[in-house]
Amino acid sequence: MWMILSSIFLFFLQFAASFNDFPSLMIANASMAVLIERSFYTRKILAKETSVFNEIVYKESLAVFGSEIVRTVQNHMNTSGLSIRIFHTVEVDLSKDYTVLLSIATCSVTWNLFEKAQKEKLVHFGITDPDCPRLPVRAALSIPLVDPGEELPQIFYDLKMTKKLTWTRVNIIHDDEIDSDVIKNVIDAFFSELDQPESTIHLATTSLLSFKRAKSEFLTKRRIKQILDNLPARTPIDDHFLVIVGFKTLPILIETARSLRLLHPQSQWLFVVPDMAEHAHGDVSFLIDYLDEGENVAFLYNDTIDPKSNSSCHLGATCHIKSSLQLWQAR
Repeated sequence: MWMILSSIFLFFLQFAASFNDFPSLMIANASMAVLIERSFYTRKILAKETSVFNEIVYKESLAVFGSEIVRTVQNHMNTSGLSIRIFHTVEVDLSKDYTVLLSIATCSVTWNLFEKAQKEKLVHFGITDPDCPRLPVRAALSIPLVDPGEELPQIFYDLKMTKKLTWTRVNIIHDDEIDSDVIKNVIDAFFSELDQPESTIHLATTSLLSFKRAKSEFLTKRRIKQILDNLPARTPIDDHFLVIVGFKTLPILIETARSLRLLHPQSQWLFVVPDMAEHAHGDVSFLIDYLDEGENVAFLYNDTIDPKSNSSCHLGATCHIKSSLQLWQAR
C-alpha cells in the first residue's frame, strides 16, 4: 500500500460516508445490473487466465466470473433480496428499475455509463483501466485494475481529483532508476483534464529534469547539484517540486537541495520513493531526520515489501469487486 503524510485514498472514506445518500440500496428487492465490455474483459481479465482465445474459452471464463460476482455480492452486499442480472454488453437500458450498476469496462465507457447512471439515480461501481480519473466520490466508486509496480500514475490522478495536490505549476525531477513509461504516465496524470466540470486545477510544468545515478555518492551528488543549479528563474508559484527517486538517492538529493537553499518555507517538495519498502522494512521513522524546521516536505512511499507476492489479493477483477463491496458492508 502506498502511504503519504495526508491520506491519498480519502475518496474511499468520503464515498463510504456518503452511503446514506443512496437509500435505494437499503430497501428490499433492490436490483443490480452487471455490464461487461468484451474487449476490456478479454484484455484485462481473460488474457491473464489463459493464452488460448476462442469463443468457447471466452464464454466459459464469463460463466465462472459471473458466478463469482453473484457469490461475492450475495455474501457482502448488506441488502435483502438483491437480484443480479449480468449482461455481456454495455448497451443496456438502465431505466429498467435497477438500483445498482456494476460495470467492467474501459475508462471512456465507464464514464459514459456513469453519466447514464446519474440520470437514473443509480449507485455505480466501476471496474476499469488504470490511469483513469476516478468517478466522482459522492456518486460512485471506481476501482482500476492496476498491475503491481504500476500504481504511481493512478495515485496522482487520485491526488488531483481529491484536490490534495493543488499545484498549478510543478518541477519534476527523477533519476534513472524510475522506468521512463512510469514517468510519462505520471506526467499524463498531472496534465490530464479531469472529467469534472467543477475542476479548477490546470497544471503547467516549469521544468522536467532527470539524472543518472553514478557509482559513487560523490558523483551522484555532483550530478544532482548541476541540474538544480540550472533550474530556471522561479516565482513563488513555481516553487513546487515533485521528486521521484530511489531510496539511496533520496538523502543525497535532500542534502543537495538544502545546501542550495531550495528548501524553505515558500517552497513545497513531494518526494516519491517507490522502493522504500525494500530498504526500510516497515520503519520509516528515519524520515524525520531529513526534515528541518520551516521546510514544506512530504514523502510518498510504498510500504508493501513485495506487492507481487500479496496472497490476500491476486489482483484480479473479482478481488477488486470483493474489496469494494466489503467497504460498503463495513459502512
